[in-house]
Amino acid sequence: MKTPLCILLMVTVASTAFFMGQYHRPNIASADDTVAARQPSPEEMKKMMQRWQEVMTPGKEHAALGMYVGDWNIQTEMWMAGPKGPSTKSKGTASFKWILGKRFIQQNFNGSMMMPTLDGKVKKINYEGFGITGYDKYKKLYVGSWCDSMGTQLLNFSGTAHPNGKTIRMFGTADEPMLSMSGRHIKYETVVINKDKFLFRIYDLPAGDDYKVIEITYTRKK
Repeated sequence: MKTPLCILLMVTVASTAFFMGQYHRPNIASADDTVAARQPSPEEMKKMMQRWQEVMTPGKEHAALGMYVGDWNIQTEMWMAGPKGPSTKSKGTASFKWILGKRFIQQNFNGSMMMPTLDGKVKKINYEGFGITGYDKYKKLYVGSWCDSMGTQLLNFSGTAHPNGKTIRMFGTADEPMLSMSGRHIKYETVVINKDKFLFRIYDLPAGDDYKVIEITYTRKK
């Protein structure tokens, strides 16, 4: 019986990854390396395929993301001088949809932000963003990425959900050109109020665990 193409590709990738890894890292052998370095037996291949099937199949953590799918009105509140200082507010819209067989949700965000200008004034600037959120079953972490029209960096973050299912906290790093800083640690917090409202908060961790700089309120469109 011919070996399915997907299995041949998996074996090729596994073998290639093994030899590349040996070139770039110390020669530390493991049981997995031994399997990857040769043609797996039928029983080993079966177990490999079972593990692959397990991590590729959406689960309850993915289903929980369905709450966000739909169209939303948004209000963004931003604190340039920290959570105890004055804030600016702006409005916009966002939409979430399932992609890749309900493994990820994709957000398209359109709004504006009140930003300081070189002459010391504050000006409304149009803002467009794009993000993807999912759940990595292998690492058992919620994962996400974000990019927008306010910069050229791609943000990546990961974290866990509270047992009550109402809050997801993820962590990542971001560069801060205005302060000439790189890799600044950030906390991202999503809090569900009800099926038609949730909050998204951003905290600047070097300034403090509760140093909130942005809070976005999402209200479902009727």
